[in-house]
Amino acid sequence: MAPEGWCRAQTSREVIGRFLRATQTGDLRTLMDVLAPDVVQISDGGGKVSAARRPVIGAERVAHYLIGLSRKAMADMTVEVGTYNALPALLLRTADGRLGTVELIKTSGDRITGLYVIRNPDKLGTVELTRALER
Repeated sequence: MAPEGWCRAQTSREVIGRFLRATQTGDLRTLMDVLAPDVVQISDGGGKVSAARRPVIGAERVAHYLIGLSRKAMADMTVEVGTYNALPALLLRTADGRLGTVELIKTSGDRITGLYVIRNPDKLGTVELTRALER
């Protein structure tokens, strides 16, 4: 029998995989299925780069927003799956390898309930630093 945390992690990976494929291919139906009906996307550009100024709320609005971004502003970015602040995250890099976006993904069961996008260059500058935990 697998430990409970492992099952949650496996479900989370599957959900994020479906989310990523649907966003990249423009599969609106699958994307809406993987998003919770009341999903919220919040973006932080820090006033320095383009980002949504208000939260995007609801599966249909978030799905259309994300598909639009993937076709335009993020079309040339590469995507890595990782972890940031103990949440699953997508790290999007520009063509020259610079980290341009970190998208934290909050899941509940087999749905995404929250997307937290960091685009503020001041915050991204420290994302890839490893810090030792001390007492």
